[in-house]
Amino acid sequence: MQNSFELYIDLLMQQHKQRPTERHDIVAFQANERGRARLLLESLTEARANIRRGVDPALLARERSVQQRLNAKAEARFKLPSNAETQITALNKGIDALTS
Repeated sequence: MQNSFELYIDLLMQQHKQRPTERHDIVAFQANERGRARLLLESLTEARANIRRGVDPALLARERSVQQRLNAKAEARFKLPSNAETQITALNKGIDALTS
């Protein structure tokens, strides 16, 4: 999974070099942080640390929902051609809103 994050980040940074005003660097940074968080969670899981024990089930459901929506928007953005500027901008705003 880490290789997928690295490839995605590399592609975003290449897009940033070509069109620096489109905020690809910010999306790349967010993807990097998501990848690091995922790696941390995997490490904790391997260590059998139950960091979700005692957490409100509604909060866990919300976390899963937000992560699924973030993943869907990131994947949709990744699949868009570079000339789909309006759609890219809309997806970037959606990603920013979910991240916030």
